[in-house]
Amino acid sequence: MGHKYVEGGSVEFAKSYEESGPGTPVFFILSPGVDPLKEVEALGKKLGFTGDNRNFHNISLGQGQEVVAEQAMDLAAKEGHWVILQNVHLVAKWLSTLEKKLEQYADESHEAYRVYISAEPAGTRDAHIIPQGILESAIKITNEPPTGMFANLHKAMANFDQVLMLRSYTMICGPPISGMEPQKERIVKFDIFFSFSLTWSHMGVKVSNHISSESTHHVHSPKFMYTPREGLYQSW
Repeated sequence: MGHKYVEGGSVEFAKSYEESGPGTPVFFILSPGVDPLKEVEALGKKLGFTGDNRNFHNISLGQGQEVVAEQAMDLAAKEGHWVILQNVHLVAKWLSTLEKKLEQYADESHEAYRVYISAEPAGTRDAHIIPQGILESAIKITNEPPTGMFANLHKAMANFDQVLMLRSYTMICGPPISGMEPQKERIVKFDIFFSFSLTWSHMGVKVSNHISSESTHHVHSPKFMYTPREGLYQSW
């Protein structure tokens, strides 16, 4: 079938945003080393939702911030703002109130109103505390850090505008650029090539650090294999 059917690729957050709505929040399942809310801030800035415009509310739950979150949701639903609720897993007793707020403003709110929620995954089945109503209504996104050279490079390249990538490739590999002085053309091509080379080198460092970290943590950990013939577990 090919690798594209078995290897997960990154999806632009803008596409997920198009599927969201006042009654459809976006729920981020956090992974170590990944900050998905940066994409929310970047898209919000592009669409005019920023803290400076006072229509972008970023709230970290805990230490009595529940009241602040409720006030932000009330204002955002009325005037069409964005609200980010980070680490809702820290306020288990408040989640039922959050569920009611989301249901209340699913229909009775401004069309530009959006809610973005983040939480760490539960360690066990019994540790699940997120209400089913929130999970069923939300677009759930998990963004695990890529592993391996190809996955890291693919993730990095996905952050660039694809039209710009195609133009850059054409400038490097294509014919001379018309109307541009040869010296300036060489500088432009060098800058593009240097950027791609630096990205490749950075991916190599990340993968090397990951392998080194894994080796350090697991070098003394025994691995076990079950041998049916002997009916026991052996370590090697």
